[in-house]
Amino acid sequence: MVEKKRINFCGKLLGAGHPAFLVAEIGFNHNGDVELAKRMIESAANNGADAVKLQTFVAREMISNSLLADDPDHPGNEIPFYEFFQ
Repeated sequence: MVEKKRINFCGKLLGAGHPAFLVAEIGFNHNGDVELAKRMIESAANNGADAVKLQTFVAREMISNSLLADDPDHPGNEIPFYEFFQ
């Protein structure tokens, strides 16, 4: 018989016969706003999430200055993608 493995992660047992470990995806929806991120984390916890996944990046290291993004609030309706993420 194969032994079913389980692990203890942050005080919660994971593995066969245990509830799923629920991770809420916040990603970059916090728009770099720490207070908004805190509220989103609190909401995720209040709604049953065991953890959250956040994402952040530095635009100058990942976005080309030559790509354009649609922006209805900008003259010409386009701005460099780099500026969009500033």
